[in-house]
Amino acid sequence: MRIFSSYAADICHSAATKVDEADIVINNPSELMIIIPALPAGTYQLEVTTQYSMGKQWLKEPRTSVFEKTLTVK
Repeated sequence: MRIFSSYAADICHSAATKVDEADIVINNPSELMIIIPALPAGTYQLEVTTQYSMGKQWLKEPRTSVFEKTLTVK
């Protein structure tokens, strides 16, 4: 099972908007597609936290990736 937490983090105001789990459209090891929620005007970075498990045993520690490209909402 893959667990994802996705946030749109406002760069200017240090606030984060969590993306609802239902908005994760594709969740594969090499591909992730999410629907970004309605956001106020600003510049954002997408942060994704993932952790793999097999049954009840976690295989590694959670890892967060920040995408290099920014999202600008006008």
